[in-house]
Amino acid sequence: MTAASHAATPCQAGGPGVGVSSRRVRRFARTGRPGGHAESGDAGSASVWVLSMAGVVFLAGLAVALVGVAVVARHRAGAAADLAAIAGAATLGRNAALTDVTPANAAVDACSVSGQVAAANGATVTRCDVDGLTLSVVVAVRVGGLARFGIDSVTAAAKAGVT
Repeated sequence: MTAASHAATPCQAGGPGVGVSSRRVRRFARTGRPGGHAESGDAGSASVWVLSMAGVVFLAGLAVALVGVAVVARHRAGAAADLAAIAGAATLGRNAALTDVTPANAAVDACSVSGQVAAANGATVTRCDVDGLTLSVVVAVRVGGLARFGIDSVTAAAKAGVT
């Protein structure tokens, strides 16, 4: 062997690449990255996926909350309509037993009582009909969170009578 063939390479002589194989040096030279891995086009895509999924979960939660608001308002309207109809029918029954109350006054009085009971339950009477000793009411309850979707109120109807 000649002296030239034993010339120390930087990897063997303790130079800048001590302990680094020549394959790693070539890979670094080719990719320009210390790990030797070529940069992929997916770098940072996990962040985008996580943010996208967080947005989807947020929107699904918002939709569930809005549906919950609508269901609660519907139940409140139903309860207010039932109570208003029962109170109005009770007033009709009481007025029917009196001889000095005309049917027209009895109807006005029953609808007035229905309106008071509905208001006490957070609703407003939108329609009140009296047919003999039967009272029908329609009430509306305002919905707070759904106004921007075009839903200002929900309605419910009830009918009660005296037997």
